[in-house]
Amino acid sequence: YNITGTTDLTINAAAVRGANGGIFALNNGSGTLSITSSGTVVGGGNGIWAYNGNGTTDLTINTAAVTGAYDGIQAENYGSGNLSISSSGAVVGGDRGVYAKNGTGTNNLTINTAAVTGSTEGIHAINEGTGSITITHSGAVTGTTGIKVDGRTNNSPATINSYAPITGTGGFAIDLRGDG
Repeated sequence: YNITGTTDLTINAAAVRGANGGIFALNNGSGTLSITSSGTVVGGGNGIWAYNGNGTTDLTINTAAVTGAYDGIQAENYGSGNLSISSSGAVVGGDRGVYAKNGTGTNNLTINTAAVTGSTEGIHAINEGTGSITITHSGAVTGTTGIKVDGRTNNSPATINSYAPITGTGGFAIDLRGDG
């Protein structure tokens, strides 16, 4: 936890395993939240759960493989900076593989992954501001909906760079929605 009045919160780890969750990080300070894991992260709840509150800046996650019984990676950024998720290994979630949300502002949301699997959504990206959404994946993405993107303002451009199959097992392979 990083409380109000503090600055950055940084986590550097190798392999991580937790019965409730792998990595849980809550930043309410005034700086960045940065999570780096060079080994596999496994959580009985979420593999990685990261929250950047109001008054913070960037939220950055760089991992190898991640598995969560609920979400593989859940990241929410309400700070003034960008949200960036990068995974060199497979991300697996019992619900969503990767769930990423940027609050209002001009923040950019970037996801760069290998394979991603979720039972409901492989990747779900939401941007409530005017920044861009960019998703790049080099491995297969699978879920009831493979990739779901919500751009919730008029000026939130989205780009999907796909270098492997995207599968929607019960819905859409790609579900792209925008309010603009």
